Amino acid sequence: MKTILFLIVFGVLLGVGLYYFNLSRVPKYLYKVVTKKTWKQSKKKDQLELPEFDREFIHLATKEQLPKIIDKFFAGKSDVLVLKLDVQKLPGRLIKEKNPGGATKYYHLYDGAILKDAIVEVIKQ
Repeated sequence: MKTILFLIVFGVLLGVGLYYFNLSRVPKYLYKVVTKKTWKQSKKKDQLELPEFDREFIHLATKEQLPKIIDKFFAGKSDVLVLKLDVQKLPGRLIKEKNPGGATKYYHLYDGAILKDAIVEVIKQ
């Protein structure tokens, strides 16, 4: 019985330690690319109104990933904005993972939202 209890406590402590270790490796800022239309629809709300493809989880990026994302998903569009987000102010579960069939890991925010308080800067492209 003591061994089982020890293993349970050890597992919980290990899980908590890994969780905080991963948090310490998350950049201070992440970025969300949106259209001006999405931004305008959210102006008078407490959180960003997101398009359909962000319903399962919210797609986020590091600063280094932005050019590739903009080229791939927003090429030729003149109404693109980049939102610089304070990670500490994003509610939800932030997970760095590969997209299905992909090799690059991106940050995805599950069960969360982009609150206006988390938006540090709006950058025009």
